[in-house]
Amino acid sequence: MLKTLLVLLTSIALLSACGEQGKTGKKGKPKKRSHLVEILTAAPQQVAIQRERTGTLKIRRLVRIHSQEEGQITKLPYYEGDLVKQGELLASLEDRLLQAQLHKAEANLRQAKRDLERLERLANKKLTSDDELAKARTTLEVAEAELRLLQTRIGYTHITAPFSGIISERLIEPGDVAKKHHHLLTLIDPKSLIAEASVSEILLPQLKIGDKVTIRVDALGGKQFEGKILRIHPQLDPLTRQGKVEVT
Repeated sequence: MLKTLLVLLTSIALLSACGEQGKTGKKGKPKKRSHLVEILTAAPQQVAIQRERTGTLKIRRLVRIHSQEEGQITKLPYYEGDLVKQGELLASLEDRLLQAQLHKAEANLRQAKRDLERLERLANKKLTSDDELAKARTTLEVAEAELRLLQTRIGYTHITAPFSGIISERLIEPGDVAKKHHHLLTLIDPKSLIAEASVSEILLPQLKIGDKVTIRVDALGGKQFEGKILRIHPQLDPLTRQGKVEVT
C-alpha cells in the first residue's frame, strides 16, 4: 500500500514538471508577460481655496439730513423704510420771516437802482461828484448781495433728497422747531450695500480685487448671493493680524 502511494506521488510530480516545462520558451527561459501602463503628465495648476468668514453688512453711502436754517417744521412726509427719489421734498421749514426780509431786500434793490440812475444822469451834466456816484454803485451791489443771501436762506427751508434711497431715521416731527444744523432724517443708498469681513494676513496675498465671492445672509434663510471683492484695506489689526475686505 505504501509503495502504491509513493508511485502516485511520483507520477503527479512528473506531470507538474511537464506542465511548467510547457510554459517556458526557447532555451528554457520563462516567457515575459505584457502589462497595461497609463502615463500621466504632472503639471502645476491653480487650485481654488475656499474659506468661510463671518462678516457684516454695511451701507457705504449714508447721508444725515440737517437743517441749515432755524424754524418750525411744516412738512415731513416720509417715515423710516420709505423709498424716495432724487429731488423729492424731504422737509419744509416755516419761512414767513425770511419771505418778509426778501421783499424788503427787493424794495431796497429797486431803490438803489433808481438812485444810481438819477446820479448817473446828474454826472453826465456835471451836477454830482464822483464820490456820490461811487457810493450809489456800492449801495446797489450791497442790495444785490443781500437779495441773493435771502434767496439762498429761503432755499434752505425746502430740503430735497440728494439721491434716490431709503429713509432709515426720522428724528423730528411737524410742529417741532428745528435749530440750525439739527439732525432731521437719515437717507441711505441700498445700492451701496457691501459685506465687510476680516481675513487673515496669510490669505490676503492670495486675494485680489474682482475675485468672485459667495455671500450667505442668515437673516434671509441662508440664501446665497454672488459678489466680488470691491476693496482690500491696506492696514492690518495689530492684535488679530487680520485685514478688512469689502465685497459688493
